[in-house]
Amino acid sequence: MGSFAGKVAIVTGAGSGLGAALAQKFAHEGASVTAVDLNGEQLDEVVGLIKAAGGKVIGIKADVSSEDDNKRIFDETEKAFGRPDAVILNAAMHPFDLEFHNTPLSTFDRVINVNLRSVWIGLQLALERLNKGGAALATSSLAGIMGHPNGAAYSASKHGVIGLVKSAARNFGQRGLRVNAICPGHILTPMGYSKRDISVDFDTPYENVPYKGGMKPAQVADFVLYLVGPGATALNGQAHIIDAGISSGMGD
Repeated sequence: MGSFAGKVAIVTGAGSGLGAALAQKFAHEGASVTAVDLNGEQLDEVVGLIKAAGGKVIGIKADVSSEDDNKRIFDETEKAFGRPDAVILNAAMHPFDLEFHNTPLSTFDRVINVNLRSVWIGLQLALERLNKGGAALATSSLAGIMGHPNGAAYSASKHGVIGLVKSAARNFGQRGLRVNAICPGHILTPMGYSKRDISVDFDTPYENVPYKGGMKPAQVADFVLYLVGPGATALNGQAHIIDAGISSGMGD
């Protein structure tokens, strides 16, 4: 019996990176998982891994910036498994190497829609549909608390995610729910300039990440499961930095 046995989890951006690790981790811990991604081919690959391991999962191809698609995600989850206990709003896009001065308005609008508007919609639905005692989590970034000269639109969107989470915390608490954000640093994913690798090792303990080193998606996923689980019931409305020390000091 895993720590999420009998629970239901929704994970967006589940086709790669942190989302793929999260979907597999939740399933491994006994949750019924709704895995969501815009890339259907990558999503099918993750869903296949979970099913092959004996997990309960449905895959939904969706654009998280769409209100209708978000409602469909929750509707199909409830139809398949029941109301969710954990909602992980992780989907995002990051146009690489676009400084403030050369970022087109159309790109800024798309980044805001995918990275921030989606969280607004997802949190409102989570507030309405989470089981009592449940929790929502939104993936921000270290760029949500620091500037990002090569990703101004991305940084702006991730700052906004933190503002939403903090502003929603009271409403979540009033309903017996919680909401938090994480601010990861360098994760070894395609968004972090690494090769896509959706494998998760459930048997070998992870070693400590070197100071300011890159983190495996599954290592960050472990902390997410803690934040939405029964061991973190006093944590609400906070932005949790996970960066192996990147933000702890300058010049080293």
